[in-house]
Amino acid sequence: RRSDLNVLVVLKDLELEWLERATEVAVRWTRRGNPPMLFFTPELIRESQDVFPMEFLDIRDSHRVLAGEDFFREVRVAPENLRLQCESELKGKMIQLREGYLLTQGKKRDLFRVLVGSFSAVMTLCRAVLRLGGETSPGAHAAVIDRTCRRFGLEEVPFRRVAAWKRGEPAGSLAEVRAVFRDYYRELRKLQNAVNRLGTEPPRQAPGKGGK
Repeated sequence: RRSDLNVLVVLKDLELEWLERATEVAVRWTRRGNPPMLFFTPELIRESQDVFPMEFLDIRDSHRVLAGEDFFREVRVAPENLRLQCESELKGKMIQLREGYLLTQGKKRDLFRVLVGSFSAVMTLCRAVLRLGGETSPGAHAAVIDRTCRRFGLEEVPFRRVAAWKRGEPAGSLAEVRAVFRDYYRELRKLQNAVNRLGTEPPRQAPGKGGK
């Protein structure tokens, strides 16, 4: 089983001789089932805030510094950059779901895998869309689902069902899996439309910030 632990290493330089020093540790880390390490420089972090707004906000809000300076503490992202990435990622995810649906040829196991395989990325998207909508972004999946559905008027049930499958609960019948896919797909289309509308709405202020 793959780990969810992600390690980002900040180096002075990304020339190959610097990377070669980390080769042994990076390979050993990955062979233990962890995601590959990411390598940045302080300058690259500053320059990439407009390119990876979703990822950098997630890191800023939920990371732990193991050693050295905290280079993500002062990350600032322009709302329009975040909206564009949310829109792009959501449209890309919808393309993947459509392709996956067609390629499963109606087989329950394959359709189940498409749903479960999409879930982590969908939760990341939901956290980003909440930030875009002026909401605070919780860490737990259940809270993300609850807050996203309340904020954007979505139906919770398909997200909660896929979350349960992601945790290891067995799938039911083919009819159930197909029904969940249909509802999940419909609600994500609603979220995609909501993101498009956010581009024309004034941002909402997150609870507890400014105002009384």
